[in-house]
Amino acid sequence: MKIFISQPITGKSNSEIFATRKNIVSKLHTKYPDATIINSIILGGNDTNDIKYLGLTLNLMADADLVVMAKDRANSKGCQVEQYVATIYNKEIIEESELD
Repeated sequence: MKIFISQPITGKSNSEIFATRKNIVSKLHTKYPDATIINSIILGGNDTNDIKYLGLTLNLMADADLVVMAKDRANSKGCQVEQYVATIYNKEIIEESELD
């Protein structure tokens, strides 16, 4: 099983981004010990090229069997698009809170 994590990046420090991801990955390994976690973090985006980075993450999500939506994604345009795409392409989606 391949798992994609949708989490906000814009406006967060690298340490915040990686701490969130580490927490989610730890929970995933407990629930899905044999899963492969897709490296979906692409740093370097900004307001002028966020769409390019979103395209890259959608390309990665295409290979996922499961999409995990991070708790703090409510105001993230990228996460909203990723959730919409996952939904219309019938990807299995779970909330991070379901891993607690």
